[in-house]
Amino acid sequence: MPHSDLLLSADHGLIVAGMVVNAGALVNGGTICFVDLADMPSEFTYYHIETEAHDEILANGLRAETLVDYIGRKGFDNYAEYLDLYGCDRSSQK
Repeated sequence: MPHSDLLLSADHGLIVAGMVVNAGALVNGGTICFVDLADMPSEFTYYHIETEAHDEILANGLRAETLVDYIGRKGFDNYAEYLDLYGCDRSSQK
């Protein structure tokens, strides 16, 4: 359980009993709720954390996976900074 409210995309991986489980699969209507897009703010920001290797971190006290590179980096605000650091997009999807 996180120590405070935590909003995640349905595809975000959480560590449960040693396995990575998508947050959407954990919705139970009680302690874990689905928030309809209409109920979300008109704008919000996702923060992705990328480590040297696929890893786990604590998000509000909850074990979660770090960024997996199967999403396109071009949509990230810091894409140009990434290219400056690494010279090319090394993700598995471009």
